[in-house]
Amino acid sequence: MTAIRTAIVGWGTSGACFHAPILADLPEFEIAGVVSARPEAVAADLPEVAVHPTVEALLAASDVELVVVASRNHEHFPQARAALAAGRHVVVEKPFVLSSREGLELDRLARAGGRMLAVYQVRRFDADVLTLARVIGEGAIGRPHTLIARYDRWRPQVRDRWRERPGPGAGILWDLGPHLVDRALTLLGVPLTVSARLATMRPGAGAVDHFHLVLGFEHATAILHADCLTLGPGPSLEVHGDRGSFVKYGLDGQEALLRERRGPADPAWGREDDALRARLTRLAEDGRVIEETVPTEPGAYQRFYLGVAEAIRRGGASPVDAIAATRVVRVLEAAEVADREGRVVAFADPALEGATEDEKVSK
Repeated sequence: MTAIRTAIVGWGTSGACFHAPILADLPEFEIAGVVSARPEAVAADLPEVAVHPTVEALLAASDVELVVVASRNHEHFPQARAALAAGRHVVVEKPFVLSSREGLELDRLARAGGRMLAVYQVRRFDADVLTLARVIGEGAIGRPHTLIARYDRWRPQVRDRWRERPGPGAGILWDLGPHLVDRALTLLGVPLTVSARLATMRPGAGAVDHFHLVLGFEHATAILHADCLTLGPGPSLEVHGDRGSFVKYGLDGQEALLRERRGPADPAWGREDDALRARLTRLAEDGRVIEETVPTEPGAYQRFYLGVAEAIRRGGASPVDAIAATRVVRVLEAAEVADREGRVVAFADPALEGATEDEKVSK
């Protein structure tokens, strides 16, 4: 497979830490360009790579095949649209976009141009999620009926950065919410209802720093929570079924390694201490209650980009397609309405809005 010439738009934490180390360790990709207003920062990490001041300059001067949009949240839509319009394949950091209308527009543009469009919901490849998938596949907890997923943080001081100032796409609903919502939708399907409590809890906070979402499904409920004032964290993931329960503490370690610019080639990649194994409580065939810990599947963020390579070179499916990511955005939109109006919001699946009449029949 010829290496896919790739450009990264944005050289902040997302571009420099969450994307570049993975791309650099995979022979399927070649980092051939970066868009940044800080060329000196890029040169310190990638001295041989061309730096462009804007997406437009990149598209005019470079022959890259894939554009990774890792910029500020409100910039995702116009930059992804420009890259797709120029005939490039595109990966977009989460949140995909800031409105479901924008998501559907990008999906239509990618389909019309025959381009691959994928959204970096990479926590589908967290160790706990992969372990849970194995446990459910083995039938150990039966049919899931309740999912509780959370990010507990202790960050009492408000930082002076765009994510914590007032503005479109700021706050932890749009930062951490996409991960938790995607987790619920991937396991439980399309929700029927959304209710939410959004708040600013810390003195001086300019954007949402606390959320509590409840998603209603036909036969299940998902409770999704994140805040910045929890000193003693609870379980990060709980899933209860009609034959057992899966409870996991601690966070996947891949992000911490990426922040140190250590990617999939690192010996520690994807590994987790046995002390953090999930606890499984299940019913045996004879009715006995069995409590045990379960081996953890290795975390594997690289699987996202391997899926991207497969989609580009061999015509495979996008590892996280635009419609799935637009559903996540639609849930976040519904959460804002639910909190603002103090009501439960009925969920409207954007897949039907973006489909042709023939596709609607098949969904």
